[in-house]
Amino acid sequence: MPSSNVDKITSISESAKTFLTNAARKLDLSTRSYFKVIKVSRTIADLEGSTSIEIPHIAESLQYRQISIG
Repeated sequence: MPSSNVDKITSISESAKTFLTNAARKLDLSTRSYFKVIKVSRTIADLEGSTSIEIPHIAESLQYRQISIG
């Protein structure tokens, strides 16, 4: 899914959107990483049968990120 369609296709609660925005600032996420987190969060929400992305979905998605050291 292209990132331009993410906002149109996914339903994110306001609290989850705020949580993700704050996390993106603190973790210095690129735009590409930001949208990858949303896509993985959507998958997690789908697996749980949730119609919208909530904070736990964002938090779990952030835990799957790879961090390069060095």
